[in-house]
Amino acid sequence: MVVLLVAISGCAVWQPNEQVASLGNTSAPQSGAMVVTANKEATPDIPNTTPKAGYTFVTFNCSVKNVNAKDGYVLLDAWILRDTAGGNYSFSPATYSSGISGFKTQSNTQPGDIVKGLVIFEVPQNATLKSLTYDTIYAKVTFPL
Repeated sequence: MVVLLVAISGCAVWQPNEQVASLGNTSAPQSGAMVVTANKEATPDIPNTTPKAGYTFVTFNCSVKNVNAKDGYVLLDAWILRDTAGGNYSFSPATYSSGISGFKTQSNTQPGDIVKGLVIFEVPQNATLKSLTYDTIYAKVTFPL
């Protein structure tokens, strides 16, 4: 006789409610986790780096402040730029170019820590930008453009 025991366990992951904030304004803290700010900026000169043919760089100066998340993480790849045609764009490697104060992923941030820097995207020249979103378990904030 074979007895098969199956146990099902699960874990719940807290997901923040999405907020909408205007560029230049700081989001409200969600359950005391993170607050997010973004401003559109002119793309700085990037030595030896140009967008591919038919594309252009779009740059945002972004910051994420840890309000109350012990050992919280802040992710560069949590920034997503969307256009009105349904295109989604993650950061361009130009974000890491020398001489650029690029936004960097940081783990183990503590309350009061602020991560900030430029996030550069490469998008089609004819794209109509719709929104910029920062989306992690600590904060989900969309900035309409």
